[in-house]
Amino acid sequence: MFSSTSGPDRKVVVLGSAGGIVQPLALLMKLNPLDSSLALYDIAETPGMTADVSHINSRAQVHPFPRLFFF
Repeated sequence: MFSSTSGPDRKVVVLGSAGGIVQPLALLMKLNPLDSSLALYDIAETPGMTADVSHINSRAQVHPFPRLFFF
């Protein structure tokens, strides 16, 4: 069955967002119309990556988290 209404909001987390393989993945996640929130995590402080992805005109809001702490 197909529906014309969108499903529930999807929140996506991308770990290692400064990596060369993960950057295109983050771009694809940002372009996905089903995603409403995109959180980018990395241990390297890369505010440029978050800024680049957030300028793409789509529904998903980008949330930068520059550091991961493991306890």
